[in-house]
Amino acid sequence: QNAKIACLDFSLQKTKMKMGVQVIINDPEKLDQIRQRESDITKERIQKILLAGATVVLTTGGIDDMCL
Repeated sequence: QNAKIACLDFSLQKTKMKMGVQVIINDPEKLDQIRQRESDITKERIQKILLAGATVVLTTGGIDDMCL
């Protein structure tokens, strides 16, 4: 009742770099930073959806467990 529905045309899964993108890393900490940033991007998207007041989310993509 009185649902606020968000219709998304993107996935709520951990963002990964596009195909064909190559990153060369010499420091293992840098790799951890990249992985953390990938998770942070998804968390930021979720936060914006929640701040908009959505109570129902419909998406054409997948939804990662960390979004639940």
